[in-house]
Amino acid sequence: MELIKNREFGGEHPLFASHDLRLEDVVIRAGKSAIKECSNIEAVSCRFEGNYPFWHVHGFKIERCYFDVGGRSALWYSDHLKMTDTVIDAPKMFREMSEIDIERVTMNDADEVFWRCKGLRIRDLTLHEGTYPFMFSQDRISMWMDWTATASTYFSM
Repeated sequence: MELIKNREFGGEHPLFASHDLRLEDVVIRAGKSAIKECSNIEAVSCRFEGNYPFWHVHGFKIERCYFDVGGRSALWYSDHLKMTDTVIDAPKMFREMSEIDIERVTMNDADEVFWRCKGLRIRDLTLHEGTYPFMFSQDRISMWMDWTATASTYFSM
C-alpha cells in the first residue's frame, strides 16, 4: 500500500483512479472528486474541504477525519466503508451506498444523509440538524443502529 503523508491536494480529480493508497494527515482543498473511481483507500487524520471527495470508491476506511462544510456530498455511489471517530460538518453525506460501518461519528449537518443506502451497521452516531435522514434506505428494519438525533426532522425509518 502506497503511503501519502502530510500533503495537500486541490483542484479536479488529484487522486483519480488510485488503488491501494493510505492517506495520513492529508488535506483535500477546494475542488471536485479528489478520490473518485478508487479502491482499497485508507484516510487517517485527514481533512476534506472540497466537494465530492469519495465517489465510486470500493473498499475504504476513514478514521479520525474531518469533513468541512465545503466537503458536501462527500460519500456517494460507494461500498464497503468503515468510518470511525470522524466529525462531519457537511450535508448530504452517504448516498446510494452499501455495506457501511459507522462508529463514533458526529454529523453536525445531517441534512439528507444516508439516502438509498443498504447494509448499514451503526454504533454511536450523533445527528444534528437536518431533514429526511435514511430516506429510501433498504433493510431499514434489519439495520443495526445505535444513534442519537437532535433537531433532525422527518425521519423515514
